[in-house]
Parts: sequence; structure tokens; C-alpha cells
Amino acid sequence: MPFAAFDCYKYTASDTGENCNKNPCFLDANIVSTDVANYPMPAPKSPTEGTTYSYVNVLSWKCTIAPQTQVTNFKIFGPDHRPDDPEHYPGQNPGNKLTVYFGNSATFYTPVKTLFASTTMNRQDTTYYSALTGMSVPITPADGKIDAIDETIQYAYIQLYIDYLANQGGINQIMFGITWTET
Repeated sequence: MPFAAFDCYKYTASDTGENCNKNPCFLDANIVSTDVANYPMPAPKSPTEGTTYSYVNVLSWKCTIAPQTQVTNFKIFGPDHRPDDPEHYPGQNPGNKLTVYFGNSATFYTPVKTLFASTTMNRQDTTYYSALTGMSVPITPADGKIDAIDETIQYAYIQLYIDYLANQGGINQIMFGITWTET
């Protein structure tokens, strides 16, 4: 019995989507790349510089292996532990100056590098931090289920916020998970 499989797509200025090999990076450029060395996210050097935002990652997932019957209840979430958990992020606290925001929509909005206001964004670390608390992402077919190859889940919006006094490399990698119900 086959299980469903999905590829992750990242969208830039146009609604065309490019396979990002399940590795969407927070970058200081509106591109699909894993080249964080050439597009690093700079931390503000003074309080007057305000905050820094990554370009919004606009993501969707396309079914590559059809489920036995259907997929519903597609969710995305951050680490099973919150970034303010000292066991997993020693020496950090809720004020670690790095915050990831999640939002979702059935509508495509062009990525921006400022506070993303096109859809409601919530803190991932206090809202969507486990499979049980994951953010639901709309399923494109009108019937609300995936039951064929090339059907998609759209759109998840993910943005990194960096505040003044953030430590370079404070959190060098954040793993996100996806989950769904397959019947």
C-alpha cells in the first residue's frame, strides 16, 4: 500500500513555484536557493535600525505519490520543542531576538521583505510548535482532499524576524515538519 508523498515548492515574485528540494531557506533575497552564505540575514547593528525581516517564504506542496484513498488535514509546524526551551537552545529565552512567523491562505501574495501583512501571521514558537498544534494549510481541490498526483496544498507563508542584539548563528537551523491525515 503506497503512502502519499509531496514535493515542496517555493514561490518568488510570480506565482510559478520552483521545487526547493524540501529546503526553503530564509534569505535576504527573493530567490529559490540554499546559498545562505551569499544571502545572509543581517542582524540590525543598533536599535535605530529597527528590525530585519527575511523575504517571505511562500510555500506549497504538490502530491508526487497518490495516497491509497485521500489526504486531508495538512499541517506545518516547527520543532517539537519551543526555542525558549533551555534544554534545546541553551542560554536563550523568549527574547532570543529571532522569531519565525507562520501564516496561510488559499490566495497567492507576492513575497516582501517587510512585515508581511497580506495574511495573518502568528509566532511559530508559541503557536505552531508540534504536530498537535500545527498550522492548517488549505488544500487546493474544492473537495478539500488530495487523492491524485499533482494536486496541491497552498499556501503557507513563513517569515523570519531578527531584532537588534540577535547573535549571529544564534539558531543556525530550524527544522519544520509537515503532517497530514491519510485514509
